[in-house]
Amino acid sequence: MTSIHNGAGIIITNENYSKFFVQRKDNTYPLESCRLCISLFGGACDPGEQSSDTIVREINEELTFNDIKIRPTFWRNFHLPGGQFTNSYDIDIFSCFLSQEKFDALSLQIQKPNVVHEGIGEIVNRQQLCKWFDSPHLFFASLDNVFKAFLSDHSS
Repeated sequence: MTSIHNGAGIIITNENYSKFFVQRKDNTYPLESCRLCISLFGGACDPGEQSSDTIVREINEELTFNDIKIRPTFWRNFHLPGGQFTNSYDIDIFSCFLSQEKFDALSLQIQKPNVVHEGIGEIVNRQQLCKWFDSPHLFFASLDNVFKAFLSDHSS
């Protein structure tokens, strides 16, 4: 049985919610059915760790930027079906809104080596994200539900 732990994830977007920086699981991800799935940066909480500490730790483990500070702000909690996993799980979702200037700088930096340390960093626009909702299997661990709720809460 494959299990999933409670954790924290972050939605990184520009200030008008038209572009998103997402993680795509790469070909080294242990569970083959999750490879190339769309995900959030973040991960499982260590025993006794608060989700606010988890997200900071995970950002530091997964991303290295020059002159861009990712400042997570708690958005909301989700209880999700596990998707590719057998167990449901709880995840605290944080958000980070970057100015267009900082988001453009992020877009350039992720093309360089040693910036994204886990998975593949990808910039997607709102329309592409919505199009993927028609294929929930493209998302890691039912995270399409998180993206849908975020877009609903932040509609233009």
